[in-house]
Amino acid sequence: MWDTKTGNKLQEFSYKAPITHATFSPDGKQILGASLDGTLQLWDLGTGANLARFTEKHSGKALAVVLSQPNSQLFGSEIKVLSGGTDRKIKLWDFRTGKLEREFVGHENTVTSVAFSPDNKMALSESRDHTIRLWWLAGKSPDEDIVLNLPEGEQSDQASQSSPSTLP
Repeated sequence: MWDTKTGNKLQEFSYKAPITHATFSPDGKQILGASLDGTLQLWDLGTGANLARFTEKHSGKALAVVLSQPNSQLFGSEIKVLSGGTDRKIKLWDFRTGKLEREFVGHENTVTSVAFSPDNKMALSESRDHTIRLWWLAGKSPDEDIVLNLPEGEQSDQASQSSPSTLP
């Protein structure tokens, strides 16, 4: 982490495997990262200590991670985590406990990006299989999956230019 005014390094967060994507916690006191060894790592921003909360992992590389919106109708004050990676799965975690709550399966290739809808009722995932999928987190899901197909080559070019989580 760097001081934007002086350019000086304030804190360094390290782990045994390369980090592919990272995000701040809603309170700004922690950083959550996805790693090439399939794990999610959580650091204390003030001390740099690894809090090692997430005990399960992706069976391949974890490439994308995102946190839910705080104080939503669906989750209340709880914060949830979505992650995706080379195992083609989207995983939903409890941020406070690190417990894996659900897995979503349907992509045929690496998941490169994940997101929550603004109301946290849906998850979105993008994959190298040239699809974007919507997943219902609350209520009755539709009879058929919602899958948006992207033209061949278009998705991977855009993802590699706009997302730090797209690694081979």
